[in-house]
Amino acid sequence: MDTAKFITYFKNKISKEIDNIKDAFEQGRIPKENFDSSVGELKGLRAAKDLLQESAKYIENDDN
Repeated sequence: MDTAKFITYFKNKISKEIDNIKDAFEQGRIPKENFDSSVGELKGLRAAKDLLQESAKYIENDDN
């Protein structure tokens, strides 16, 4: 699997997990005792997605 495909695959998996957590918040499926950890997980996933997007830009520039 080349790097661009891997980044796209990984970014899509992260986006799907972010959407799952958002849906759980909206539907009230996250218990109060798990709220803080879920918010932390969501922030971490968003940071990971941002890093992947930035990395993809640099990899694309290196390929040119």
